[in-house]
Amino acid sequence: MTEVLLHQLHDHLKSLRFQASLLALLLFFAVNGTLYMLKTDRVDHEVERLEAESSRRYEQVDDLSSAVSNVYSLRLGPLGTEFIAEGGSNWFADSGFVSPATGRGVTSIDRRGATNNWMDRFEVLDWALIARVVLSFLAIVLAYDGLSGERETGTLSLLLTHPISPVRILVGKFLAHLLALLAALVLGMLVSLLVLSLSQSIILSAEVAAAAGFFAVGCTLYCALFLLLSLGVSALARTSASSLVILVLVWAVLIVALPQAAYLIGAHAVPAADWDRLDDHEEEIAASLSRKGILLRGREKGRGDDYSLEREWAARMVESEKVEVQMQRGFQDLETRQYELTRRMALLSPGSAFQGTIEAMLGTGVVRHSAFVSATWQYLDTLRDFIRARDAADPGSPHILFVADYVSDQPVDHRDIPRFAGLDLSFADSVGQGWLSVSLLLLEALAAFFFATWAVLRAPVVMRS
Repeated sequence: MTEVLLHQLHDHLKSLRFQASLLALLLFFAVNGTLYMLKTDRVDHEVERLEAESSRRYEQVDDLSSAVSNVYSLRLGPLGTEFIAEGGSNWFADSGFVSPATGRGVTSIDRRGATNNWMDRFEVLDWALIARVVLSFLAIVLAYDGLSGERETGTLSLLLTHPISPVRILVGKFLAHLLALLAALVLGMLVSLLVLSLSQSIILSAEVAAAAGFFAVGCTLYCALFLLLSLGVSALARTSASSLVILVLVWAVLIVALPQAAYLIGAHAVPAADWDRLDDHEEEIAASLSRKGILLRGREKGRGDDYSLEREWAARMVESEKVEVQMQRGFQDLETRQYELTRRMALLSPGSAFQGTIEAMLGTGVVRHSAFVSATWQYLDTLRDFIRARDAADPGSPHILFVADYVSDQPVDHRDIPRFAGLDLSFADSVGQGWLSVSLLLLEALAAFFFATWAVLRAPVVMRS
C-alpha cells in the first residue's frame, strides 16, 4: 500500500493536471483574500456608523418617559470569520429595533449592514464556496482515472502480480489523492490568510486558527467523499472517458441540481408569512379604541378620575400586543421553518451537508440568526424590567406601565439603561443545533467508502484482464 501511495504522489508532483489544479485553488483563495480585504474596510465603517447610531439612541434618554418612548437599536456584529464561511451574513438580519412602549415591542428585525443589498451576491466567495464547488470538482479531476487509467495502460495488471489486494490498492491511491488535495488546500488557505493579515483585515489569533482548523477537518471529510466516489466509479467504468462523464453528471446533480430542487420544494411546501396582517391588526385596534372614545387625554386631564380611560387604553393595548407578538413570532417561525425545510432537503447534497457542517462548527448561519432573534426578544424583557423597577420606586407616578406620559417623570441617566449584551452561542450549542449536517456528512463519506470498496471487489476480474 505504501508503494502505491508513494507512486501516486510522485505522479501528482510531475502531473500537469495536479499543477493546474493547484494553480486554480491558489487563484481562488487569492481572490477570496483580496475580496474580503476590500469588503472589511466597508464593513468596519458600517459597524462604526451603526454603533454610533445605537449610542445616540441611548443618549436621547433623560427621563423614564423618554426611556419608554425611545426605540433602541441592537446590532449583530460580524464574527470575523466570514471569509471562511459567510453563513448568510449578507442577507440574514443584523439589526433589531426594540421599544418598551405598550403596543410596540420588537418593531423590526432586519438587515441594515450592507450599503447596497444588490451587490451582496457578488461578494460571496468564501472558503466554503471554494471547497464546495471547486475542491469537489478537482477531486473528480484528479481521481476519475485512478483505476480505469491503470487498467487501460496495463499497469494495474502488473501491480496485481504483487502480493497486494485490490482494497489496499484503493486505500493507497485514496490516501495519495487526499494528501495531494489537502496540501493544495492548505497552501490556498495560507495565501488567503497572508493577504488578509498583511492588509490588517484580520488579526491572526487562536480563534482564527481554530476556525481554519475546523474548516480543514470538514474539507477532509468532503474531499474523502468525492475521492472515494471517483475511485469507485473508476473501478466500475470500462474507460477513463466514461468514468469522467459519469462523475461530472453525478457532480452536477449533487452540487447544482439537488440544492435548487430543494429550494423549489421548500418555497411551495411552507406558505409565505403575511406580514400585512400585522399592520391590519394594528389599524383595527386603533380605529376601535378611537370609536369608543378610549383615548389618551394627557397627564393633567386624566388626573381627575385617576386616569380611568388611560388605564383602559393601556389594558386594551397590552391585550393587542399579545396578539401581535404571537403573530410576529409566528411569522418569524414560519420563515425559519421554510428555510430549515429547504436546508434539510438540500442536505441530500454533500455540498449542502458540508456547508452546514462548517457553519455549525463556526457558529454562523441560521443557528446564529435564530439566536439573535431570541436575544432581541429577551432584551425587550430586560428593558421593561428596568423601567418597571424605576417606575415602582416613584410614589408620584400614575404607574401606567410602558405608556410614555404616564410613568415616573424622574430623571434617568442613560448610562444606567441595560445594554444589549450580544450573543452567547457556545461551540456545543452551535454544533448541537447543526448535528444533522455533521451526521449526514459523516454518513455520506462512510457510504462513499463502502461503495468504493464494493466497486473494487466487484471488478477484480475486469481489473486483471
